[in-house]
Amino acid sequence: MSQRKPRILIKCACGCGQDLICVDEKGRDRKYLQGHNTRNRRWSWGEESRIKLSQSKTGTLTRGNNPRWNGGRYVDVHGYVWVLHPDHPNAATNGYIREHRLVLEQKLGRLLLPEEIPHHLNGIKDDNRPENLVLYSCQSSHLKEGHYAKN
Repeated sequence: MSQRKPRILIKCACGCGQDLICVDEKGRDRKYLQGHNTRNRRWSWGEESRIKLSQSKTGTLTRGNNPRWNGGRYVDVHGYVWVLHPDHPNAATNGYIREHRLVLEQKLGRLLLPEEIPHHLNGIKDDNRPENLVLYSCQSSHLKEGHYAKN
């Protein structure tokens, strides 16, 4: 069985001069009154941090100039590849569109309708080769022919 720590009055470590009990109700050590551990602290930015902050505010570290820029491509949590095409009429609000839809549009030479569903034949969602993609006219035909046909 653990022993209780003695409850002793001490001065707050921030320098305010107020008294506090050195142990709280759960037995944890305390040095500060609540909210006093940030008193009189000043945040100082380093020179490198100030330069990077000003570059990000002025837009000089956007897209290709940013070291984390990946070329306008990312893979979502479902495994689909999204590419940046902000001028595309069917792009999301962030300017990205799924790559397999773009590949099928280029293959067909027209924009896909919202109800048309691209399907990956081999089931690999980031394999967007034109020969691996098939277009279904609606979700029900996609499920009947694409997914349930295997079973």
